[in-house]
Formats: sequence, C-alpha cells, structure tokens
Amino acid sequence: MALDAIIRNSERDDSYVDFAIKAPWRNKGKDHQYGQNVSKGLQSAWAKAETLSVQKNCKGKYLDGELCGLGFNPVSCAQDASGEAYLYQTEAKGAQIAIISYRWPRSGDIVATYKMIRQGDGWILDGVSCHPTPSFNMKK
Repeated sequence: MALDAIIRNSERDDSYVDFAIKAPWRNKGKDHQYGQNVSKGLQSAWAKAETLSVQKNCKGKYLDGELCGLGFNPVSCAQDASGEAYLYQTEAKGAQIAIISYRWPRSGDIVATYKMIRQGDGWILDGVSCHPTPSFNMKK
C-alpha cells in the first residue's frame, strides 16, 4: 500500500517528479513532505541521473523546447499514468526490506522493481529499477 501511494502521488502531482529529479524550478517547500517516503540515497540517485541526462542532452543546461532531462517519471518508470490499478507482486520480503515488482494491467511485462525499507513503523522507497533500464539506488 505504501508503494502504491508513492507511485500514485508522483502521477497526480507534477511537483513530486520535480522533487525527485531536484529540478531547479521545483517548490523546495515541498521537499520535506515528499522526502518522508523516499530514502536520501534514492533521492541522490534520481538527482544524479537527471544531472547526467541534462549534461548529455543539453550541455548541462535546461533549454526551452528541448528534452534535456530523463523524460519520464522516475518513480513510476513511465511517461503516462495508468488509469487502472497496477498489478504488484512481492519478490522478496524480510523484516527490514521488501522487493516488489509491478506490471501494467494489460501487459505481462514487469515495468519496474522497487526496494522498500522499513523505517520506524512504516516503509519507505529506497530503490527503483525501471525495466529494461535504468536503475536508481538498487544495490543489494
């Protein structure tokens, strides 16, 4: 349930993706709110991937009308939100870590795999592997 809430929030609120990639135009006042459900390591991995993409595609600067950054939601690993429920499968679970995959409702292929870690009484997102690529903070 925690994972689905994080994914759906990122789909409903463009500011969540701006937070994830550390976009210069983001509402920094919301960083704390969004960051409560995402580890610092994952936040750093997303920001690094965005920075590298902007450097590669636009020589390190965002350009009007150009796709300089990642070009997809790094939380859901998709460009578009699903109007249907995602199909989740727990791949592995322990007391402190869970690995969960999801599929689009009409596809048999895994879209993403997530690493969730226990923090206090709940779970936070610590890693994302978009299939077939890229991965963010998914070291074992």
